[in-house]
Amino acid sequence: MHRRTLIAIAAGAAIAAIPAAANATIAYVTVPKNQIGKTWVTTADDNGQNPVRIAQGMSAVISPDGERLAYQVDAGAKAATPNLFILDRVGGGTVQVPGSCLGALSWSPDSKWLACQTQSADSKGYVTGNGLGLVQVPVPLTGVAGLTMTDYIPPAGNNVGYGTAFSPDSLSIAFSQQPYSSKAYAGTLYVAPLTDATQRTALLTNAMSPAWGTYGIAAVRYRNVVVRMGKQRVRTVHTQLWTTQPTGGVAQLTHYKASGLTAGPGIGVWSPTGTFLAGSIGGEDESQLATFGVPGGATRVLEKNNLSTPAAVSVDGTRVLFTTGIEGGATSIKVVGVNGKGLRTLVKQADGVSATASWNG
Repeated sequence: MHRRTLIAIAAGAAIAAIPAAANATIAYVTVPKNQIGKTWVTTADDNGQNPVRIAQGMSAVISPDGERLAYQVDAGAKAATPNLFILDRVGGGTVQVPGSCLGALSWSPDSKWLACQTQSADSKGYVTGNGLGLVQVPVPLTGVAGLTMTDYIPPAGNNVGYGTAFSPDSLSIAFSQQPYSSKAYAGTLYVAPLTDATQRTALLTNAMSPAWGTYGIAAVRYRNVVVRMGKQRVRTVHTQLWTTQPTGGVAQLTHYKASGLTAGPGIGVWSPTGTFLAGSIGGEDESQLATFGVPGGATRVLEKNNLSTPAAVSVDGTRVLFTTGIEGGATSIKVVGVNGKGLRTLVKQADGVSATASWNG
């Protein structure tokens, strides 16, 4: 068993008295030089201009319609999980959500639901499971005294992966789940209506990190392998991307030939038209930004030799918003064309960027 991880960064949180500019379309967290100092939840325009500080915090996710901002702040050295807040960027007001939300916040396309991983622990602080929590967010938040996080999947005894994906109509959710005691690297990918997690349908084994778009659901499928490194044989995993429909039926998308400690393709986000996925190709100490054509899996690497994570594809389908940096170094928010050209930096010393559905920077 593992001790519950204490998440702690800059102590305290200065919550903004007024909402950020309503036309801002990206949210991120500033990263101080040398990784020491306060980190700030910040919003900005498409192109990274007109930044507005919201609070000292560790993560931020702007809703697809841009009207709400979910963010987390440090709860103190003795707390196991950070505090979760939701800011109404149009009507004003900030509401705290009680619960054990750990991170990887995810909004539904209609901006009315928020999902995150939850965690349970025993009296000695040992983790007993990871679940899936859901928060229904009313519109507007004006006059709302508090919100409730429900255990869509209770944490104890379960292990729900960080990656979740809502259906385009915001009525269902895809997630990966396995028993907490399982030694497998990835669980089974399921889809279920938001009204009842027990009415789930199994879609794909050994899979996680789903992304749901107009074409269907894409996920990363894992295969445990043993590779030779010099005179040693090392256990690792190789990955491929697969696609599936919520009613069943799967197809392998990529056929990447991984070698050594290179893991293979990782998923990120769909293009608006569903013709490609923006993701990554993982390796030892690197994660190269890439796109994968749908169907066919044609692969184009856009950014090499960095730890890159895609966040959004522009509305016109020509650019990818992503964070990138080097191992142990500074992270920045950048944009690059899907043809690999036009690389530019939007925000330096920043990480964890999210964007509205209308982002076109």
